[in-house]
Amino acid sequence: MSKEARTWAARQRVADQTITAVMRAVAWAADKGTGQCRQSQSVLAVEAGLTDRSVRAALVVMERLEIIVRRPQSKGKYGRATDVILLALDRNFDISRAAVTAIRLSLKAGLLPESPSGNKKSCNRKLLPLQPEAPSGEYTPVDPAEPHQEGENTNVERLAQRERPHLADRADLATLAPWGSA
Repeated sequence: MSKEARTWAARQRVADQTITAVMRAVAWAADKGTGQCRQSQSVLAVEAGLTDRSVRAALVVMERLEIIVRRPQSKGKYGRATDVILLALDRNFDISRAAVTAIRLSLKAGLLPESPSGNKKSCNRKLLPLQPEAPSGEYTPVDPAEPHQEGENTNVERLAQRERPHLADRADLATLAPWGSA
């Protein structure tokens, strides 16, 4: 924990409560002197009392506002590690709600697909076709096995035709005394 990072976070004026909560959680987890935070997004979410998704969105907005700088970490062939988050301890911020909303809308506009007619309304239709394209060239499917003939016996019919022994024939195999008699 860095006292200077916590005092820096207390000085900042940000009109958005989500960004303020994430900024304070990052400041509480920052290293002394450097202002670096190596906590995962899920740990920051628990510290801020938010969901992982809202913390990810807030970190993107904070990066656009230059409150933080994120450096990706790698474990080589073992995958990614948590990003190092650097706080801008040398700057003070006074950010309005309108600035945060404008950044969020610009981020959201890049994710929405354009409608085919050119309207600015959002389009929920997927841009990829649902069915694969028909194969080019001639296509002849493989013939299935011979169709079932009505006169032919199936395994079920064969079992039904087999003679079953009667219970009287089995009586000589084992005789059991009635229950309760000794």
